Amino acid sequence: MSTSAKKRIKAHPESVLGFEGKHHTDKAKMKIANIVLQSWKNGEHAKHHSDSVKKKISVKAKEHWEDPIYVRKVMCRREMSGPELTVKGIIGDLPMMFTGNGQLVIDGKNPDFVHATEKRIIEVWGDFFHRGHDPQERIDFFKARGWCTVS
Repeated sequence: MSTSAKKRIKAHPESVLGFEGKHHTDKAKMKIANIVLQSWKNGEHAKHHSDSVKKKISVKAKEHWEDPIYVRKVMCRREMSGPELTVKGIIGDLPMMFTGNGQLVIDGKNPDFVHATEKRIIEVWGDFFHRGHDPQERIDFFKARGWCTVS
């Protein structure tokens, strides 16, 4: 974006919303389509992060997931997966609560189900969230914190 365009937007921020509900002309649509097509032809659409940037993103993401408040905010929107619904049906009336939505975070880890009164956890293992993970590492993690895990 040119500096003059940035200045105009800064001076009149309400003008940015002025295009709402309007339509591009056919000439403008063709111009946009050509720009997008050209970016696909020369590979500009697929610019990738360097290894050092990927590392920084990874470190920051891990920091976020160690923050219980962040975990709760992200996970509260999550509903039970198919395998978790199956387990919920199997456990029936047992006093197990679904906590896979971030209700309970134990040192940055979020168990799927916990017993209402005892320190017991049920972990549901699926490929989507646990691909390549060793279940025993997670069991040992919770055991070190006084939890008995069934998986």
